[in-house]
Amino acid sequence: MELSYTGTIVKTHGTKGKDAPLKYYNEDRHINVKFIPLYEGRWWPAISIGWDDVGNFKSLKISKSLTANNFFECLYVVGTKHFDIKGYELGAHLAYRHYPADANKQFRGVGGGLTLRPAFYRPLRFIAEWDGWGVNAGVDVTLWRHLFVQAALVHGRGFSASLGYHYTIHF
Repeated sequence: MELSYTGTIVKTHGTKGKDAPLKYYNEDRHINVKFIPLYEGRWWPAISIGWDDVGNFKSLKISKSLTANNFFECLYVVGTKHFDIKGYELGAHLAYRHYPADANKQFRGVGGGLTLRPAFYRPLRFIAEWDGWGVNAGVDVTLWRHLFVQAALVHGRGFSASLGYHYTIHF
C-alpha cells in the first residue's frame, strides 16, 4: 500500500468572478492511496489500483452531504511493464481512470505513457504520456535516495514542477 499527501495551489479568478485577474487564490490538499495486488514478473505487468483525492466519497456514491472540493478525485487501475534494452530501462503503462467530477470529464477513460531510464544514471527518468486529452513530457530524478524532483510540460503549454520526500518503511 502506498499513501501520499498532496497540496496543489490552484490558479482561479477569485471571488470577484471572471473579471478578476487569474491568481493563486485557492488550494487543494488531499490524500491518495494505491494498492499493488500484482507485482511485475518476467512475463506479466504490475497492476495498481488507486484512489486520488480521497475525501467525500463521491466516487463511491456514499455521501452527498460533505463539502470537500475534491478537485482531483480519481479512481484508477494501471498496468505497467518494464524492459531492459542494453542497460536502458524502457517502461510502458496503460491506465483507465474515472473522474466523478464533470469538471474533469475530459480525463476519463484510457491513458498511457512511456518512461526511459538511461544506463549511465539510473535515478534519472524521462517521461512521455497521453493523459486522455493531450501529451505531457517531463523528467524526474531522485537525489540522495530521498529527494524527488520533477519538471514537466503539460499539453505542450503549461509548466509544472514538484518536490517530494520519499521514505520507505521496511517491515
